[in-house]
Amino acid sequence: MLRRTRGTPDPTASIPSAILWLLLATLTITVISLGICLPRKNNCGQITTLVAITALPTTTLCIIRDVDRPFEDIINVEPTAITEAERQATRDFLTNHPATELP
Repeated sequence: MLRRTRGTPDPTASIPSAILWLLLATLTITVISLGICLPRKNNCGQITTLVAITALPTTTLCIIRDVDRPFEDIINVEPTAITEAERQATRDFLTNHPATELP
């Protein structure tokens, strides 16, 4: 696995795209299989349950993918964000505890 220095984006994700596609394919096959087994009449409750059960893992896969790639997609964190957070934490600590040394 590639190491990166602080403040530079990681060009590779820790979860390979092939694994995410495998999970998505498995989810698709499972949902289609369950959908085929539903009764043809009076199935409103079953369809609602199937939609909910489909939405949860799909949302989870999307969140995992976005968190695994923090410098792109929906969750977009600048590479300098950790440096800024460290600077703010140091400033706040020294303001509240001027006589002590940073741990």
